[in-house]
Amino acid sequence: MENGSRKIQAKTPLSKNNFWVALRNPLYCGKIFIPAFKDEEACFVRGQHEPLLSESEFSDVQDILDGRKRTTTKPKIVSMDSLPLRGFLQCPKCDRMLTGSASKGKMSKYYYYYHCSSSCGTRFRAEGANEIFEQQLNDMMPKAGMAELFS
Repeated sequence: MENGSRKIQAKTPLSKNNFWVALRNPLYCGKIFIPAFKDEEACFVRGQHEPLLSESEFSDVQDILDGRKRTTTKPKIVSMDSLPLRGFLQCPKCDRMLTGSASKGKMSKYYYYYHCSSSCGTRFRAEGANEIFEQQLNDMMPKAGMAELFS
């Protein structure tokens, strides 16, 4: 820059390798590496800075990165009561999975539809599809006394 102000350097983007190296840096949990010197061995010591992560959190991250531990979060399945089959029905024309949405009709009443996200034009009322599916489930229910035979 001009007029005696400091020169500002453009930051280079962080490479993928440098990102992984940074994730393994023990500075995040408050530790500093002291290399071997004369007859002393190399070791980690607690730094004077405040750690960003606890040692157990840092250890958990290292275990995940090394493949010794898996994350245990389960995907959240959410469906609207009016569109319970969204994402489970297959388009009869193009074999894509159908999605669903609501359309507002007269008098602010909503009508729900399953439809394809492609341009094939498949669209049908959700109420009818839900009733057919529910009827098929009812047809598969064991008759009285049959459940005891299977158990």
